[in-house]
Amino acid sequence: MWRAAGWGAAVAAVLAAVAVAAALVLDLPLTGRDTLPATVVLAVACAGEDGAVGTPVVASLDSASGALAVYDPLAEVTIPGTTYDQLRDAYPFGGGPAVAAAIARLEGGATPGYVVFEQEAWVAAVDAAGGLELDSPRTVDVFTGEQLYSFPRGEQVLSGAETCEYLKGAVFLTDTERERIVEQFAEALAVAVAAAGPDTPGIVTDLSEQAFVELLGRF
Repeated sequence: MWRAAGWGAAVAAVLAAVAVAAALVLDLPLTGRDTLPATVVLAVACAGEDGAVGTPVVASLDSASGALAVYDPLAEVTIPGTTYDQLRDAYPFGGGPAVAAAIARLEGGATPGYVVFEQEAWVAAVDAAGGLELDSPRTVDVFTGEQLYSFPRGEQVLSGAETCEYLKGAVFLTDTERERIVEQFAEALAVAVAAAGPDTPGIVTDLSEQAFVELLGRF
C-alpha cells in the first residue's frame, strides 16, 4: 500500500473547476448509499496482460480531508473463495463491492464506498481530457499478440486505449516505479470522476445521486 497526499496547485484548480461544473448538471440515475461514506475507493478496470479484467489503478479518497491514497495493485489481500491474493484481482470476483471489501481488509476499517470506471468509460474520459500526461520511469514494452506497444522512458501523452496497454506492462516495474505510475494515473482518475456527466455509461458505484454529487465537492 502507498500513500500520496501531493496534488499540486494546477491539478487542484482544474479539479475544483470541473467538479463545480459537473455538480451543477449532474443527474446520474444512481441508487445506493444516500450518505457519502468517510472513504470512497476510486478504481479503473482494464484487461490485464492475461486478458482478465482487473483494477490496475486503485485509490481512495478521504471524504473529510480530500486526501487521496494510492494502492499497489499487486498488494497482497485475501479474496474469499479464490486462490488469488492481489488487490488487482478482486474485481473479477465481485466487481466494485469486492474491491471495496479488499480495501477494508487492508485497512482494517469499515467498508468504503466505490466508484469504478470500466474500460470503455475510462478510455473515453482520458480521450475527452486530451490524453493522459505520463512520465514513465523507463521504457515499457507490451505485446498484445497482435501489436507491439513500446512506451519510451520520460514524458509522453497516452490516449485512452494506450493507457490500458501501458498498465499491462506496468505490473513488471519495481515497487517504486509502480508507485510513481499509479500516482499519475490516480490524479487522472480523479479528474475523470470530477468530470462525470449525466448518464455517463460505464461507471459502477454504490453511491446514490445525492452522495455522488456530494463526492464531487470533495475534489
